[in-house]
Amino acid sequence: MMVRGKLKKVAGSVLLGIGLMSGNAMADDVVDKPKVLIFDVNETLLDLTSMRSSVGEALGGREDLLPLWFSTMLHYSLVSTVTRDYHDFGQIGVASLLVVAQNNGVELTDEQAKKAIITPLLTLPPHPDVKEGLARLKAQG
Repeated sequence: MMVRGKLKKVAGSVLLGIGLMSGNAMADDVVDKPKVLIFDVNETLLDLTSMRSSVGEALGGREDLLPLWFSTMLHYSLVSTVTRDYHDFGQIGVASLLVVAQNNGVELTDEQAKKAIITPLLTLPPHPDVKEGLARLKAQG
């Protein structure tokens, strides 16, 4: 019961944060300000378009494999987090790209995979509405 209550409070905080960012939260919605807001960074705050292009090229133009690469990366990221065997997003992205390539008959070297992931990862831009959304959250305290 205690865990469920904590999860409910976290979920409420996340929904409140989303409402504040979108401007849809009403004054009556704010009962307790959340102490923590959790953000999904990749593809929520940051635009992965440039990385998808480089991954598609690395996979020999097999853009049909992009969803598989992304879901594989998310899967291994979750496993890494849950097992407390931390690997950064770049390492997981590279490893996932190599697995998807190998399993689908695409020749890809470690260096090509690193270039496809690490280079764009370091320069991912935020989505256009992120700056305003974060400013709104900050203004709400």
